[in-house]
Amino acid sequence: MSIEELKEVDARGFSVESHGHGHINLAASTTRSATDDLASSVNILTHIVGRAPRFLAYPWGRVTNDVENTVSNLGFVAAFTIGIRDGGLFARARIPIRRVNAAWQFRLQTSGYWPALRFSRIGYPIRAIAKAFK
Repeated sequence: MSIEELKEVDARGFSVESHGHGHINLAASTTRSATDDLASSVNILTHIVGRAPRFLAYPWGRVTNDVENTVSNLGFVAAFTIGIRDGGLFARARIPIRRVNAAWQFRLQTSGYWPALRFSRIGYPIRAIAKAFK
């Protein structure tokens, strides 16, 4: 999104939060590289919307303990991963929604039941069926 678009959605009441600066895999990066990338994101978003981001959606959905510590030290309130159950404030489960999702998938994923279902025994066959319809 452009700077103007970020300002506009923020003015309309949407929260502009962080997804990192360079969309790097923070879990595969050095601590210094991850810190630099996240600090850049915080600085840029603070300049654009007038406040620091509170939340981070990890690019690539992966996280390590070092990255969690970095995220906490940079002042984030919480951060979100993909593919793992909740692991605390800086490793919360997030639900990826994609353009290719069918309407029934979207309804299920946004119902509030998806996180528990996703990691259950029945969740694996449902994901297999969903992949077959893509």
